[in-house]
Amino acid sequence: MNREVLIPAPQPKEDRGAFTIVELLVACAIVCLLVGVLLPAVNGSREAARRIDCMHRLQQIGLALHAHHNSCGTLPPGWTRDPTGASAFGWLAQCLPYAEAGAVHDTIDQSVPLGDGANVGVCRTALALAQCPSDVQEPVFALYQEVGSHALAGQRSDTVLLWLASGNFLGVFGTTDPDDVPGPSGNGPFIERRAIRLAELERGLSETLLVGERTFSKCPSSWIGFAVAGEDAESRVVGLAASGPNYPDSDESEFSSRHPGCANFLWADGHVTAVADSIDSATYRRLATRSQVAE
Repeated sequence: MNREVLIPAPQPKEDRGAFTIVELLVACAIVCLLVGVLLPAVNGSREAARRIDCMHRLQQIGLALHAHHNSCGTLPPGWTRDPTGASAFGWLAQCLPYAEAGAVHDTIDQSVPLGDGANVGVCRTALALAQCPSDVQEPVFALYQEVGSHALAGQRSDTVLLWLASGNFLGVFGTTDPDDVPGPSGNGPFIERRAIRLAELERGLSETLLVGERTFSKCPSSWIGFAVAGEDAESRVVGLAASGPNYPDSDESEFSSRHPGCANFLWADGHVTAVADSIDSATYRRLATRSQVAE
């Protein structure tokens, strides 16, 4: 007997249309809202990590400075001129053997100017130890010759004296502008030629600023030194503490950072903290001097 096999008729598919414009706009709004909430948190955590890294590098510099003091009996001078007087080697260059960078130090020929062929390569050598990871900077910068009076802001020259590796960390010169006041006249821990002993810091090591940071956009600095005839020459290795970190319209020699609301500083006892932009100016100046009272 033949049996008829009944095949069910295909059911019509449910018509599922595409997203409507309203649904698409709602989806986009939700995505934008999530990005707006999450992105600042991600950026904030990244900056927090960079700030901690910056503090760690300052701590390494502090260890190197104390090792130098233990070995030589003093901190290194803020800067020391070469035998011709044409250029000067900065304080951080003298600390490299104590910061696991002795090989770089050995390539520096301090018997000749920085512009000599023997020093061209090392002048362009970048050191992570000397850089804040939060800052935006070029790996090297041109140091131009200063023309005219510095007090009158000089006149920009087209003559490049040196190409120097960029850095961010500067010794504290004190409460006077290192570009305006010549020689060893600063009242802070790092001045020209003269090597300061920690015992000379009268207020105590835990209350004296030793090294701070400055952004590339404010005034590029370098770990190795400068040409004496260059623009803002001394400010390439030391900084001024007068108004406060990140103070609006401050001198180019002042300390600054890209960390929100503060700048990191190494203190003479080796600890590192963030100094708030809102610090009282008189207190700030007092902390930057060797004596009990700011001069």
